[in-house]
Amino acid sequence: MFAPDETGGDDVISYELWRDEGLINSAFSSIQSFAAAGGSAANLLEHTVSVAQDGLIIGRIYTFKFRTANTVGWSEWTDVLRVGLADRVKSPANLRADLELATATSVSLEWDMVLDAHIVTQGYFVEMLLDDDIWSEVFTARHDPNSLKATVYGLKPAKLFKFRVFAVDFNG
Repeated sequence: MFAPDETGGDDVISYELWRDEGLINSAFSSIQSFAAAGGSAANLLEHTVSVAQDGLIIGRIYTFKFRTANTVGWSEWTDVLRVGLADRVKSPANLRADLELATATSVSLEWDMVLDAHIVTQGYFVEMLLDDDIWSEVFTARHDPNSLKATVYGLKPAKLFKFRVFAVDFNG
């Protein structure tokens, strides 16, 4: 979240950063604010959110919002920013081809389920390496954590293909 580009023609003299408790329908509370004493607060619009300083709990999904003030009054709140506080989602293990289902122009892939870390694994997607060293998404089940198989069609016979699979959680 960044300070607004438009200040209403006046210096920013105050700002507030608020967050909820990381629970459904929880109330917002201020975690950072500043009011300039006779000057501009624009150069002080910085706060690094941290677990220790802001009392955040691993495994919760927090919502943040921000607003500024000038001599005319307070701005509208920014759009909210939602962040799941967790380790990066792990990659699925044991990507393998099911050779019994393979054809000359298709391959069926399988992988192991990713066990949830701090927040729930929501699904998976598969990418294939193209000729020009670009990875292209060939399968998506971003909202189906039980989808552990994919079949890729339209392959050229007798050619080597490379695939990779990723797990997706709230943060992407």
